Amino acid sequence: MGNTDKFNVYLDKVCEQVRARELHGELRMELANHLEELASEREAMGFGKEEAVKWALEQMGEPETVGRSLHHVHKPRMNWKLLAVVLLFGAIGLSGMLSLSAAKGNTGTNELYERLAYNHIHYLIMGIVLMLGLAFFDYRKLRRYSWALYTITLTGMTSVFLSDINIHGVKGWIFIAGFGINVIGLSPYTLLIALAGVWTPDWNLYTGAYRLKKRLALPMIVVPCLFYVFGRALAELVIFLAVSLMVYVWLNGGWRRSIIVVSGTVTAVLMYVWQVPVYRIGMMAAIDPDKVSRKASYLILNLRETMASAGWLGHGFGSLRDQLPYVYSEMLFPYLIYTFGYLAGLVLAGMIVWFIAQAVLAWRSIHDHYGKTLFAGIMLLLILPFVYELLMLTGYVFILDLPLPFLSYGGSHLLAEFAALGLLLSIYRRKDTLPRAANDSRVRSARAR
Repeated sequence: MGNTDKFNVYLDKVCEQVRARELHGELRMELANHLEELASEREAMGFGKEEAVKWALEQMGEPETVGRSLHHVHKPRMNWKLLAVVLLFGAIGLSGMLSLSAAKGNTGTNELYERLAYNHIHYLIMGIVLMLGLAFFDYRKLRRYSWALYTITLTGMTSVFLSDINIHGVKGWIFIAGFGINVIGLSPYTLLIALAGVWTPDWNLYTGAYRLKKRLALPMIVVPCLFYVFGRALAELVIFLAVSLMVYVWLNGGWRRSIIVVSGTVTAVLMYVWQVPVYRIGMMAAIDPDKVSRKASYLILNLRETMASAGWLGHGFGSLRDQLPYVYSEMLFPYLIYTFGYLAGLVLAGMIVWFIAQAVLAWRSIHDHYGKTLFAGIMLLLILPFVYELLMLTGYVFILDLPLPFLSYGGSHLLAEFAALGLLLSIYRRKDTLPRAANDSRVRSARAR
């Protein structure tokens, strides 16, 4: 048996222990290079070739032991910290809904919140099942459908804007088998998943096609924004635009150009918001409620009063402040503080910071370029609403119709958020099982093109 054959037999036995088959080529190359170096060093000391090969194999150790060690390093991993904090978010949101249910039950006015709490439990269970299912799904399969997903999302947005269906005067919903789906609310997630696949280069098929995709990057952001403007979907516009621009800047570098693009975009959004009367009045109310009518400043003033009257321990489970609307949605965080106190609010804020920190740490550990891009987009879609909700608690920020991720009531957004978290877990789970195909030099080269 030749020396190369001996090395191959050894490498075969090592790879038999490693279940991540996509890593076999990379592992074989690294181990083979190391074996060659050891054998060459031994030969340089005056030993024969066969003896040098034998010595090199002995230095490496038993192939089964080496293989099991490599398998332990490269096996799929669950991010238990992210999973745990999200489940805690779900439990806190449920406690808030149950408190609302108890409050309405005590007053005897209606059974609205009891029904919402009952539905919320079902949505939570469905969301958790969906999250766990997607955690074991191979996220890379989404990439081939990126253009199709982008097109389908725009088609869905067009159809809901042209339909006669609206909820509280707002279009954006479709109903399937009695279940309402907020197409506009889901669209930032599907669009960012699509953009991650379109914008990320395929290193094996790197041609002029990718340069064409880069030229289409900004138009692919602008087109959905026009839909959001047409449909007066300000919250979705702000979130999608902010996240897509951050991902675009990160992928493309070129900070001078990026600053120009971002500055121009922010200016355009502010001009749009200022020219729509209801948005302009809302901004003025956040800055100085006395400069607008009592009706226009009602929500801001009641938010401030709610926060001021909460106290460190709150008013207790089942309490309710009737003046504060939308307590099951964008006002759930203030309601939780009003009910359970400033201490509970600080704990929840700390959990949000912990979630953000764990998400960023997980993102930094990912080496697959497509996975890293997809993770960044989804992560930011979840983080920005948390940050904005924290800012809204001050009572000096324009109130957007943004549900608190994983906590607020709502079937579509809860399922979307848990599904998004499932994809994050899927990406993290495979971070050590994929070859590092996209190294830093390739990324820098792609950004420069």
